[in-house]
Amino acid sequence: SHGLGRGLSAMPSVHVALAFLSFLAARHISRGLGIFFGVFFVLILLGSVHLGYHYAVDGYVSIAVMLVIWKLAGIWASRTASAAYPSPSTTSESLAAS
Repeated sequence: SHGLGRGLSAMPSVHVALAFLSFLAARHISRGLGIFFGVFFVLILLGSVHLGYHYAVDGYVSIAVMLVIWKLAGIWASRTASAAYPSPSTTSESLAAS
């Protein structure tokens, strides 16, 4: 049978990953935007499986991978920001020592 989406499964689902990333970012901007993108993400996840483009596990792996990338990016960003903009106490101590 050559139905819609038959044989198009890919691991992981980039559609689900990007929808989930949009949700993660939007929830930091506003609650309403987070809800909107949360609903969008769920619809993409369910639709990708229901329409036969992905197995459910493809979406679950996408979510897990995106969470790891999100956390690692947060750690990198906080370290980069700390190096670029040292805290005032660190700067004061450096100036006092020189």
